[in-house]
Amino acid sequence: MRNLIFLTPQYPIMTQKIVVLHAYFLPKLLLRWGWRTITITQWTGEPGESCTIEEIPERLRGLAADELVVLPIRSEASLGQKLINFSSRVHRMGESVKRMHSIGHVLGSSLSAVALLTGETHLTGGGWTQPAARAASRTAQVLKADAMLAMVGWDAAFAAQRCHRDTGVPWVHYFLDAWQMFVVPLAQPVYGAYFHRSLLPSAAAICHCTPGWAHESCLELHRPVTCIIGGYNAEHMATFEAKESDHFTVVYVGSAGIGVHQDPDRFFAGVAKLCRDAPELANDLEVLYIGWDQKVFRQRAAEAGVLERLRCLGKLPPEEVIPYLKGAHLLLMMLDQTVDYNVGRLCAKMGEYVGAGRPILLIGQTDKGRETDLVRLIRDGGIGWVAQNADEVAVLLRRLLEQYNATGSTPRPGGGKYPTGDFSWQRQAQKLALVLDSVARGERDPVVEDLAVEYPWSVTD
Repeated sequence: MRNLIFLTPQYPIMTQKIVVLHAYFLPKLLLRWGWRTITITQWTGEPGESCTIEEIPERLRGLAADELVVLPIRSEASLGQKLINFSSRVHRMGESVKRMHSIGHVLGSSLSAVALLTGETHLTGGGWTQPAARAASRTAQVLKADAMLAMVGWDAAFAAQRCHRDTGVPWVHYFLDAWQMFVVPLAQPVYGAYFHRSLLPSAAAICHCTPGWAHESCLELHRPVTCIIGGYNAEHMATFEAKESDHFTVVYVGSAGIGVHQDPDRFFAGVAKLCRDAPELANDLEVLYIGWDQKVFRQRAAEAGVLERLRCLGKLPPEEVIPYLKGAHLLLMMLDQTVDYNVGRLCAKMGEYVGAGRPILLIGQTDKGRETDLVRLIRDGGIGWVAQNADEVAVLLRRLLEQYNATGSTPRPGGGKYPTGDFSWQRQAQKLALVLDSVARGERDPVVEDLAVEYPWSVTD
């Protein structure tokens, strides 16, 4: 029985379902392939025991070979919360910000703000990095661990990197989906650039559980060894029955500060312009909002005078979002909202959506460097269209509605081939076990030919 340290990230409660699915289901499957898994996370509310770093060695002694142990590590959350509370005044704090970071816990969102506002580009904390790294190092020594698996987050990857530096135990980074690979570096440029260029090359392997829309160009920044594991595909999406409408339906899934960002204003202003210029077409348009901020979204639509075109469903779990995406004619993305992981986890369902050939409309200013790759992915990758203002929104919606009325179908963006993948949990765990076996044997190239999902297109084609 080989020993695997399984590091999971700190994410808000809204992401708990997805992380728990990976953090508990995947390790249990790995047991079938001989990997005894010790999970270290920061959460203190999920099943498992809570203990201090000092208590870890004693807790690990005498465990049964098939036992799954969860060791949530408490951290200095209060300090991170203080930085969040002080974010509006962070530019006044000067050197004290760096000192505060150096002594404790900083959440990822605060870290990027501190780095950008202070010019401190080498900050490598974030979340629970320090306590998790110490816990992983102690666990690796007690277990004589064969490998580490850092799941999903950059926090977990930082902890794994530091444990690797302390103990020499090789590690694998496991991405939940390609959404994280794209949006995190775009949303947090200083942090993201450090993450990709400095951190990942120390990993023995990188595994991507993609939702079916990753492409080769997103791997260029971090390519020591890559094994792409599975992905949502059209077959998976076919298991969900589409909830179709009699109208041309534009679906937006999200939340995250929609009351303060400008992208919803641009979209609804475009809808209002369409209503003025082509009212007969606008009557066929339905905007479906799925998310937490119904009240604010309704307010924005009302201010633009298009409330009658809006239908709200409130918060739904991802599996209930898919039928609406499948029945939609256009998926709406707000560029301001793409920086938030809680929205991203739902929008990652674009994998099923794109797999069925449905296009995406991205709303937002595109003149900032951090947005270039995301814009190119959607526009040049043949996935959808990008609109920067209300006029462009109105023109695009009019063109789509005209074709919809004439043919009953939605125009497809130009270019691009939509990849598919295998999303069998058992097969995914088996692939991951093979990668971990190779890593534990000290092999730098654990990719087995039949494990990789081939992506036949890229935005550079």
